[in-house]
Amino acid sequence: MGRGSGYMDTKRLIIDLAKCVGCFNCLAACKDEFADNSWLPYTDRQKKHDQKWIDVQRHERGAAPYTEVCYVPRLCNHCENAECEKAFPDAVKRREDGIVLLDPDMAKGNKALADACPYGMISWNDELETTQKCTMCAHLLDGGWKEPRCVQACPLRAISVVSCGDEEFAAMAAVQELAPLRSVAEAQEAAQLNSMVAEKGVAPAPGKAAGRAASREFAALIPEESRPRVLYKNLHKYTDCFIAGALAYEADGVEHAASGALVKLNRGGEILFSVETDFFGEFRIDRIPPNSGSYELSFYLDGFDPAELRVSVAGGSVCLDVIKLEKR
Repeated sequence: MGRGSGYMDTKRLIIDLAKCVGCFNCLAACKDEFADNSWLPYTDRQKKHDQKWIDVQRHERGAAPYTEVCYVPRLCNHCENAECEKAFPDAVKRREDGIVLLDPDMAKGNKALADACPYGMISWNDELETTQKCTMCAHLLDGGWKEPRCVQACPLRAISVVSCGDEEFAAMAAVQELAPLRSVAEAQEAAQLNSMVAEKGVAPAPGKAAGRAASREFAALIPEESRPRVLYKNLHKYTDCFIAGALAYEADGVEHAASGALVKLNRGGEILFSVETDFFGEFRIDRIPPNSGSYELSFYLDGFDPAELRVSVAGGSVCLDVIKLEKR
């Protein structure tokens, strides 16, 4: 398989947001390995407090009663085209296996190195006056370990490590729909992109393309990627919006859940998504880009008049009141 960039098989982390439950075992394992433990020449000791080389952030979507929480573990992305390496080539060393390390001597006193990471995952240790970050437990891997401590400690295997060539991993990423977290700047550009696309009346359809560039016309708005080697599965739980609601009808003075009704999401006469309501008459349509503008919802149930509703997706998910269907 292809090696890419002249490297041997390189190591990457895959994080599945559908599996992470926020147990923080990864953070605890990282602290256990590095807090008060010096692993020079890889890295000096980590602070016990106020320093996280893996940071699990809570993200909530929707509003009652349609809420969803996911947890997003963030760490050094060990980028192939690392901004920190460009800014400080003497302080940042990328190994043949793809792991990016900071030279402990060159990182000493170099607080600007922390600001060079567009993902904010290089931290300043004020006790040692040095910059530090995740090493992917390179000292353990070099000693024969198969996995970093965060991977080993994850009870649901939300974090996994793979070692393969670039072509093989590209195929894996396509099948599993893996994507990197955007940097702060890229997220801002993406928001601008979605806003411009919405103004022109087109937007990426929900599904596999969600979260990607909405139109080739505006592709230049997205900066050159740093090509992270930490990729995420089910990233839509963090980046995208959903539309949720419930259908009901009245019979003999009693309100009933409209289970098995067909719900279609339309835009400009094109059907983007179709779902059926569940036992409770509820539905959810996910993977909708934020700030993507107006959509039309159509509702169908045998014996009832079709209903329509226009919704607008701005920066968050849309949670609708109960929609009443009328008998023919």
